[in-house]
Amino acid sequence: MQVSAQKLINMVGCSHRTCEQCAAKYFTNKIKSCSILELTCPFCAEPNLENDPNGEKAVTYFSDLDILLKRVVTEEVHELFQSKLRDFTLEREPRFRWCAHVSVHCVKGLHFKP
Repeated sequence: MQVSAQKLINMVGCSHRTCEQCAAKYFTNKIKSCSILELTCPFCAEPNLENDPNGEKAVTYFSDLDILLKRVVTEEVHELFQSKLRDFTLEREPRFRWCAHVSVHCVKGLHFKP
């Protein structure tokens, strides 16, 4: 399939390019079925965010990825991405705890003072 250069997008975190349609399919599938840490380039799997102890690399990457995703995925999928990003961010906060009422599907959390 030939695609004009105008329809190609740059992947975030590497030098690969793909068409908008392929990026939309790839990221829609990943967002719906995987951890946010798996939202990497489909060609080289960069960036590797597993070994990002202070989270600086992840913050920059997800900010840039958010801009790309707004352009290529549906609003519903983008909202799911935002939800997963929020959860990822909160889980990295040492003073944050999810509500203990998991059995009733409570999605609230709280910050506590040590």
